[in-house]
Amino acid sequence: MRSGERTYGRNTPCTGKVLLAGFGLGLLTAIVRSGTAEAQENPMTNSEKVYVQLDRDVYVAGGTIHYKAFVVDASTLRQVSKSRILYMELTGAGNGTPIRWRINLSGGNGSGSYVIPSDIREGLYSLKAYTNWLRNGKPEFLFSRSIVITKISDASPLSLPYSTLPETGESQVLFYPEGGQLVEGITSRVGFRLPLNTGGLTEPRSLKVMDDTAVVMEIQAPPAGTGSFEITPGIRKLYKTEIIYADSQRLTAWLPMAEQYGHVMHLVEVGEEGLKVRVTSAGRSNESLQMVNLKAYIRGAEVWDTAFYTGRSEPHDLTIPDEKLTEGVIRIVLTSTRQAVLCQRLAYFPGRKKLLSLAMDKDSYLSNESVRVDINIGGLPLNDTALLAVTVTESTPFEHILNNGDIATAFLLASEISGWPDSGPSENNDLQYRQDLLLCTDPGDYIWNDAILSRAVDCSEALEDKGYILKGRVLGRNDGRPVQQAGILISVTDSIAPRLIFARTDSLGRFYAVLTSDYDNKDIILQLVRDESPSSYIWEVDDKASPSGNLKNEAYLPGREEQDFLRHARNIRLIETIYETGVVTKPPAGSEMPANSFEKPDMVVYPAEFSDLANFREITENILPGVRFTVRNQDYTIGVYNRAAGFWLEDKLVLLNGVPFRDLAYIATLGSREIRKIEVFTANLLIGNITFNGLVSIYTYDNKIPETYLRSFTHTFMNEVILHESSGQVTEKQLTAPRDHENPDFRQTLYWNPAVRVSSDRPARIEFMTSQVNGRFEIDIQGITKSGLPISLVRTFEVK
Repeated sequence: MRSGERTYGRNTPCTGKVLLAGFGLGLLTAIVRSGTAEAQENPMTNSEKVYVQLDRDVYVAGGTIHYKAFVVDASTLRQVSKSRILYMELTGAGNGTPIRWRINLSGGNGSGSYVIPSDIREGLYSLKAYTNWLRNGKPEFLFSRSIVITKISDASPLSLPYSTLPETGESQVLFYPEGGQLVEGITSRVGFRLPLNTGGLTEPRSLKVMDDTAVVMEIQAPPAGTGSFEITPGIRKLYKTEIIYADSQRLTAWLPMAEQYGHVMHLVEVGEEGLKVRVTSAGRSNESLQMVNLKAYIRGAEVWDTAFYTGRSEPHDLTIPDEKLTEGVIRIVLTSTRQAVLCQRLAYFPGRKKLLSLAMDKDSYLSNESVRVDINIGGLPLNDTALLAVTVTESTPFEHILNNGDIATAFLLASEISGWPDSGPSENNDLQYRQDLLLCTDPGDYIWNDAILSRAVDCSEALEDKGYILKGRVLGRNDGRPVQQAGILISVTDSIAPRLIFARTDSLGRFYAVLTSDYDNKDIILQLVRDESPSSYIWEVDDKASPSGNLKNEAYLPGREEQDFLRHARNIRLIETIYETGVVTKPPAGSEMPANSFEKPDMVVYPAEFSDLANFREITENILPGVRFTVRNQDYTIGVYNRAAGFWLEDKLVLLNGVPFRDLAYIATLGSREIRKIEVFTANLLIGNITFNGLVSIYTYDNKIPETYLRSFTHTFMNEVILHESSGQVTEKQLTAPRDHENPDFRQTLYWNPAVRVSSDRPARIEFMTSQVNGRFEIDIQGITKSGLPISLVRTFEVK
């Protein structure tokens, strides 16, 4: 695709919806209003980004992972993301079964802890975090960080197994001409990405650029496979590249053909005055000067615009003023007066101000010594605050293989660029390295720009902005065909009030329902409304797995220092296990089940207030006026008299502890010793498209449903949610030992708080005690401001 008018809102395979590319997340955003699809000016509306901060990087099986999740709107980086649920997934160690859990989000925030199973395999693991909406994208665009999990054992591992996404097998070299195209006679910088570890290819050594007569240049290829070079294309010249690898293999590829006319945009430098950009144009000889606009966008918003004339003339040097810029990725676009995109590129602006700083009285402490750290932040706008997750933990020797970036890298770079290299940014975040990655090619190569058909996916995963989306399919067990247009009742066992959700299968047997937080940590019971035995059906409920792709197994051999650290961690975990005391976290307010979702019952009876009645028929005959329970040839029915209509409403269903229940033969056995309360509704009740002809709701003392009924007539699963920690206090108490603690103190994590708030006029102070563990520790702070600026800082100190 060449420069020209851009078309937004193309139809794609997303089932009749218009899709707009997500902001660097490999997603396609569906926007539908009033039954018609519309394009919006901002194509990043529903895209999200995720970052998770952990209390440490190395864990022992049976220990606890403490985490803080930041979920932001991708276009603004503000914590106003629409998703209310975050999924977490632990994979690795030889492609074992992934461990999954979920948490509820509040304003883009979530924190909590997860106890690692004691029987987990030792190895390197990948912790993924994603929303349901992000499942529409590719695996590489989900948030992921690496951790090490070991087990209490005397033996050191010979190797640590792990699982990775296999290489695609594509041997194509990717070239990114600056501004989107090469133009004859104009010097351009060309970014490149070389294939690594595929088809036997090893580390690249050199890259040659040749025309049809000679070698134009030869450069040393970077080990990461990503870099750039400058070239001035000749008139009607074709250029071929040859990459030579360490194992002497050679790979050839052609550069894109240079255009005779066009524009090249070059980033000159990041100076004190701002971002300096050079635009060079080659126009047709019969063309007069052309009016163009150079615009700069940050997080989807235009921050700068200037107009000038270009044609066959000298390069135009322009400066985007420093006061218009904030740290992060800037999209620079050259357009015609008709808003046609002529060329564009991305640039990374590092920012001028050091926002975060720490004040400590010294850099070395003794064991069991008190430490105070003041966290200061400056340069924020008035009323802006920052939410920080702070951990103080022992430095590990595994950093070189974990390669976990900071929140700024995750939010500003990695997921914004199509084809971010697996190696990630260099350790020192070298500016030139970042600029090489940010060289802009054809606008279609950046996944935020257009609905590109080649990247379109079936947007089958919806935004969970109201609650957990319960989605699945019902098939016939004998023939495997979809169960079409069938009603489904969704309920939970509850001793306070019944609550029912109705769903219907479509022509493919699929169903869909939304569960609010009222259904968290409860057994969800699904059953068909049909009378025939539901045991003849197969229920397939979506488990919200990530689009992980096919994993391959690898093994990492730890060095001597790493082996020693693992033994050290195991011994500390063994001591903790001996002296461990549990800390109970109370569920947050509002997590209890709400009031009755039905109308007020017409009659409420407590059988214990009457004489002992042996079975349900005796109860109806003696203390339930207006209810009759009959049996004819082992066929039970229950009837409720509707006084307004003047006749009996009969059915073969009751509610037992809030669950629709059809086994009236079992109900017949219940007497006043088993039944705690009975509620009677004499009017017709409409749930979905089902009309209940009056309803009897029975509550037993044990608040249970017979297991044989659940196995035979329902599909049941636990809707498990890990509850929020309302603040860092509970976790902090777990991790920080008091000064007069009587147990041995060998904590590797000295402090953890996922909710430290700080502003320019209100710094924060954290206090903790060192333990009996000597070595190097690091204070790792990750967070984001209310205005959407990610900030991070890592500082080390010694304990002797």
